Amino acid sequence: WWLDFRGIAGLWNLLVTLLSGFELPLVYFPDWLRGVCDVLPFRGIIQTPADIFLGKATGGAAFALIGQQALWTAVLVVCAQLMVLVATRKVVVQGG
Repeated sequence: WWLDFRGIAGLWNLLVTLLSGFELPLVYFPDWLRGVCDVLPFRGIIQTPADIFLGKATGGAAFALIGQQALWTAVLVVCAQLMVLVATRKVVVQGG
């Protein structure tokens, strides 16, 4: 457990802006990196809405991308709940 979150938050911001397609669209990534980005939840932040809005993902492909976002939402909510359960047993109050 960390007492200071700034380093982790900085790394997280870097990963999110890079892997979501915010800095550079995912279509410009190498095939191996694009494949990794396609299964991670970051794609749903920028690239998926852009693809749907621009008409690059229509019909079944759009529903599949939205379904992937819903699946990641459920997985991350469950992980967050488990982390809170573990944290409440391990973490002690800091300070006086």
